[in-house]
Amino acid sequence: MNNYITIGIVISEILALVLIRKVWKSQDPTIMKVIVSIIAFIPFVGLFFAAWIYSFPASNPPDKQVHGRGHFFFEHMEKERAARKQKEKLKKQKKYS
Repeated sequence: MNNYITIGIVISEILALVLIRKVWKSQDPTIMKVIVSIIAFIPFVGLFFAAWIYSFPASNPPDKQVHGRGHFFFEHMEKERAARKQKEKLKKQKKYS
């Protein structure tokens, strides 16, 4: 019985190391990485809890949250704004060169 528990803990910790490696390669804040890493090393339950925490989607700022078809309009407007700025920049460069 004791061997089965030991094997389970070893497998759990190996999987925790895999999860922790993935977490530390991500762009998440360092405090989030540390917290998830600590939780992941708790045998059995910690691994699942850490994977659950890490799987949350990134939050979007309120001004970027759009629903339905407005999403495409927002992207189109951002592209138009960037193109206008680039045109103005080129005009100024041409004017002063």
